[in-house]
Amino acid sequence: MLDYDGTLVPLAPRPEEARPSPRLLKLLSCLSQDLKRHVAVVSGRRVEELADLLPLPYLFLAGLHGREVLHPAQDSRGSRLRLKLGPPGPPPGVWEEIQAHAERLATQVSGCWVEDKKEAIALHFREADPKKAAQIVATFIRFTQPLVEAHQLEYLKGNKVIEVRIKGIHKGIAVEYFLKLFPHAFPIFLGDDLTDEDAFRMLKGRGLSVLVGEPRPTLATYNLPTPAKVEDFLERLIRG
Repeated sequence: MLDYDGTLVPLAPRPEEARPSPRLLKLLSCLSQDLKRHVAVVSGRRVEELADLLPLPYLFLAGLHGREVLHPAQDSRGSRLRLKLGPPGPPPGVWEEIQAHAERLATQVSGCWVEDKKEAIALHFREADPKKAAQIVATFIRFTQPLVEAHQLEYLKGNKVIEVRIKGIHKGIAVEYFLKLFPHAFPIFLGDDLTDEDAFRMLKGRGLSVLVGEPRPTLATYNLPTPAKVEDFLERLIRG
């Protein structure tokens, strides 16, 4: 189980710039086609994005931090099986209202922009002045908090991004789903972000958890410094 941004590929100023290397695609293809292994990418991105970035038919894809899962298996119409995990979302109009607040604020500071994930809204400020970004984030929380509290949502703070998502949705539920799906497998999870700590927590006392990037306080048991080293690790898995 592998996070995408910051784990399989280096972080980029914009999500569309974080593209997989040819080597990575080859490694994931080899791993996922091995009948003795099951490979999943677990990301905050939507599964449609992941499917475009990683057009490999044997991968499991878990998007929106575990909200949606795309199976390799196809139904009778040739479509891949798609599931939703976790509680139901808010009523119609709530996401649109949160997005409107985010977009209005993002226009006030250069380098801020909004990502509509359909069942989550992310306000990015990676390219913005840190002081101005902090003010925008505080204002965004103040404006949206009544909606968040009323509709069982929550804030998720990541690497220069704040996201509103459904409460109870996190990467740990994706890990739990795969552990139940493959109860006899030896689980491995690699991730770099604070959002990956929920996944590491699910593997506490079992399997292998790996933090990618600079060492920091974490529930992971091992560390790899860069996505390039992750590629080396995947290659070693293939070699056995």
